[in-house]
Amino acid sequence: MSAAMTEIIVAAVVGLLLVVLVARGVFTVPQAQSAVIERNGRFHRVAEAGPHFRIPLVDHVRARIDLREQVITFPKTGHRTVDDSSVAVVLKLFCQIRDVQAAVYSVANWILAVEQVAMAAVADEIDELTRQRALVSRRAIAQAVQNALGAETARWGISVNSVELTIEPDES
Repeated sequence: MSAAMTEIIVAAVVGLLLVVLVARGVFTVPQAQSAVIERNGRFHRVAEAGPHFRIPLVDHVRARIDLREQVITFPKTGHRTVDDSSVAVVLKLFCQIRDVQAAVYSVANWILAVEQVAMAAVADEIDELTRQRALVSRRAIAQAVQNALGAETARWGISVNSVELTIEPDES
């Protein structure tokens, strides 16, 4: 093989490698989403909707976050009231991520963390009420839960827009 042929093969391989690297580096973030980009394992930037470039093997997408309002319904849970009877509570939250970086790095799993805070707030409110009072105080309890969540979730970059609560007598 001649030297010219070797140079052509090397140039073709290098060119192909560059094309592959550029193709792997281009990515698109869909509308109503953001992506957290890490460089060498550390936070680098937040990519908003649209086309972006990352350096292959150096940058990677840590998380893609949906920025639309999300509805999270938690399963029915039983709670004891002051008069030692039970009520069943179904909790529905309407929330939205406002700070992508905080939502990814502040808490390991933001949905579980929101559930824990919400259930603790519901328990705190219902534990102080009688069964009859708990059944008719749905709006007041929902407002107290939203206030508790608002204070806690703001640090995580999450906004709780509203809370819906269904309280019914527990038959079990």
